[in-house]
Amino acid sequence: TFTLDWFANYNSDTNRDIVIVLDTSGSMSGDPLDQTKIASNNFIKTILDENQANIGIVDYNSGSNIDSEFNGLSSGGGTNIESGLASARAMLSSSKAEKKIIVLMSDGCANEGKTNQDLIDYAETLKAQGIYIYTLGFFNDLSEYEKTEAQVVMDGIASDGCHYEVDDANNLVYFFDDIASQINGTRYIYVKIACPVDVTVKYDGETLSTVKEDQTRTS
Repeated sequence: TFTLDWFANYNSDTNRDIVIVLDTSGSMSGDPLDQTKIASNNFIKTILDENQANIGIVDYNSGSNIDSEFNGLSSGGGTNIESGLASARAMLSSSKAEKKIIVLMSDGCANEGKTNQDLIDYAETLKAQGIYIYTLGFFNDLSEYEKTEAQVVMDGIASDGCHYEVDDANNLVYFFDDIASQINGTRYIYVKIACPVDVTVKYDGETLSTVKEDQTRTS
């Protein structure tokens, strides 16, 4: 488990400043929050294995907190994504890094603070300040209507091509790792299927397929 102190240990010589913004609302209780902690730890390890970086942690529910570790995180309250983004923005406000990055995770739509288009507009002000935003949506327990709404908002918050979705808490670790690897320079191609059909895609000698098990990820 990593213990981080953004302010005490801040190194102005690094070229990446990253803030992980984690949903700890009541709906994240149990396995989703446990898997988020594991995935976030792995994310930090992947980043630090490849680069020097300053990494901060924010958790949010009805409000937000700046954290130094994951073990103390607990779930409860509503979903105030604006508050989480605002805390991350404050942490990055004095950054001189070449790349300023927020990685935002949520399991649903905001129901406190700014919501819907107002929240997207708020995220645009952060991106206009040179902050790159990745979003990771975990929408497994939402109705189809709620899921569609959450997808639109999280995709709108994200920088172009930087929204990811996962349908199983146990797969959070893979997608956090993908984001970390992309930040480190790995190129990814994602194929999203919007209707229930079988699809096979071949690229650079490898195959992605929904027909056979274990062919939904390649190198």
